[in-house]
Amino acid sequence: HLESIREAGAWKPSWTAIPNFIDVRRFHPGRSDALREELGVPIDALVVVCVAAIKRSHKRIDALIDEFGRLRDSRPDLPAYLVVAGGREPETDELIQIGKSRLGDRVRFLVGFDRNRMADLDRMGDVFVLASLREMMPIALVEATATGLPCVVNRHPILEWMVGPGGLAVDFTEPGAMAK
Repeated sequence: HLESIREAGAWKPSWTAIPNFIDVRRFHPGRSDALREELGVPIDALVVVCVAAIKRSHKRIDALIDEFGRLRDSRPDLPAYLVVAGGREPETDELIQIGKSRLGDRVRFLVGFDRNRMADLDRMGDVFVLASLREMMPIALVEATATGLPCVVNRHPILEWMVGPGGLAVDFTEPGAMAK
């Protein structure tokens, strides 16, 4: 992003870029079935995890709900669950209502989920999806990769660089691409 800002002529000499760091003693590969039990998600289910503010703009939780619905429509036999953890926004309640209406018992919303339990949340998942079209360097994505969770992101240079060979970047502006 710093390079893009420089190229656009908007950079200021007082600006710098600082990397994010995470505690790899907490965020490490493993499996957490206890949280699946707590949330009523079957142990053998496919669990898609998203950690982001529960809002439309930027985080595109509405698009995630729609794409997960497409997955469920195309594979009704697949025991798949969507778990979205994030902060409350003005439209959070509406998105939860839309999600429950579209996905029924196959979605769990964890509003204000305990930060100390985030590593277990990642380890309960089978795949992490971040529906945003672009990001600076989301800590949730760094944490997910640290737990060894395969990550699906939009095709954007920073997101692609972050997930590396442990993830998949697809064009989220194409309807159905995320579900596929």
